Amino acid sequence: MADEQNQTGSTGLGTQGASTEGQQTQGEGQQQDSTQSNPPKTDGMPNALGEVNPPNPETNDGQRQQSSAPEKYEPFNFGENPAIDPTSIEQFSTAAREAGLSQEQAQKVLDSLAPSVATKLRADLVRQAGEWLKASEADPEFGGAAFEANKGIAVGAYQKLATPELREILNNSGLCNHPEVIRLFYRIGKMTSQDSGVKGAPTPRDNGFADMYPNSPMRW
Repeated sequence: MADEQNQTGSTGLGTQGASTEGQQTQGEGQQQDSTQSNPPKTDGMPNALGEVNPPNPETNDGQRQQSSAPEKYEPFNFGENPAIDPTSIEQFSTAAREAGLSQEQAQKVLDSLAPSVATKLRADLVRQAGEWLKASEADPEFGGAAFEANKGIAVGAYQKLATPELREILNNSGLCNHPEVIRLFYRIGKMTSQDSGVKGAPTPRDNGFADMYPNSPMRW
């Protein structure tokens, strides 16, 4: 009886062990299938659900064929808004070309962005002009405690010599606050103030013999 129980127990354990091994083998096979169907990304990030909407080469080719983007955009029109720097224009052109925007579509996008871009550029310009002014106030040549007096000298030369076109450039760009611009007009103002001294009346000429002989044909 004991032998039968031992045999039965032995058989039961053996059957359970075989069943467990079968389950493990089946689980490993499922894991391998899952790993093969959902390979990890190259950066090590696992993805249990697989790629979402994998790229379709046929769809991409169709999109490229339907793209109305030119090989190179014509110069964009910025209207009254300041022009964007060439680097930003090139970046925008690349993005617009990848999106398949035509010249007209890309221009419409720029027109919608122009006001906010102009506001941003103006704010950056005002900030930069303020930094230039602070540097001018601390300049070792004309700044410091005598800045206001020295600035008056620069302003005098600026008002005398600067053309309306130059004034417009300096005022609109904020460069009228730049230390080197103020330095230039300050030095010009000092030079002109030193050259413009008080001149006395001319000394009467001593005509000598000409006064003595006014009717003489000779020229003394």
